[in-house]
Amino acid sequence: MKLTFIITEQFDNKRIRDFLNAYHVGKKTIYDYSLNKRLLLNGIPKHDMSLMNLGDKLEIVLEDNLTSIKPYNLNLDIVYEDDDLLVINKPEKLLIHSDGTGAFNLTDIVNYKYYQQGYRHQILPAHRIDYETSGLVVFAKHFMALSFLSKLFEEKHADKYYIGLVSKPLREPKGVIDIPLDYEKRLNKMVESSKGKRAVTEYEVIGDNKVLIKIITGRTHQIRAHFSIMGSPIVGDPLYGMQKDRLYLHSYKITFVHPRTKEKVTFEKYPNF
Repeated sequence: MKLTFIITEQFDNKRIRDFLNAYHVGKKTIYDYSLNKRLLLNGIPKHDMSLMNLGDKLEIVLEDNLTSIKPYNLNLDIVYEDDDLLVINKPEKLLIHSDGTGAFNLTDIVNYKYYQQGYRHQILPAHRIDYETSGLVVFAKHFMALSFLSKLFEEKHADKYYIGLVSKPLREPKGVIDIPLDYEKRLNKMVESSKGKRAVTEYEVIGDNKVLIKIITGRTHQIRAHFSIMGSPIVGDPLYGMQKDRLYLHSYKITFVHPRTKEKVTFEKYPNF
């Protein structure tokens, strides 16, 4: 499989390496693709230091790095798909990555589906949500999209919204929770701590104990810890509240810059609760 780009004025008289750097591709990956003649300019293999001109066709031959995979059968709820990314509605109680035990996980399910279709380049998530949480997860279909999206999520340039059910009415219908969090090993969870990292959560009540949540910082278990500290834990939270049939927290909406078009895109999937 090849990725194809037509060189615009932004990269006229620039090197192939500059184009790849704009996607935050690592030096080793650039070196490997150049060495293995996977960088084609107007159909001819070129070194990554080669100059490009306006209107040139840059093709990148993707490495076949998915040689075998364990079969999984699960229908994926694909919210959006193009040549660069996938947006999937993850069910609750499903790992995103392998935990090393061979457990059922979304990444392997996605790769098995595309492996069956002849796709041999690994597809990986650009961010994560908790095992217990349902909702939107963005997957990159190739290394360039992964480098670009991972950097974007890492630097908090994506807007992520959740919908949750809280177990008790909140004191204020709208607000900002700005409480530092730190991991408490003895309790195996995040707790309020002056020594912790700053954690900021915006919320607005949109129905009977149903809350629209936007995370500003994105610490581990931030939403779950914050609402527990406020005295209104998320319904069904086995760690910060009381266990039920599921955790009633859903990754509902996500907005970010698309790696190819460089335009903002938004995807939504309302929860079934």
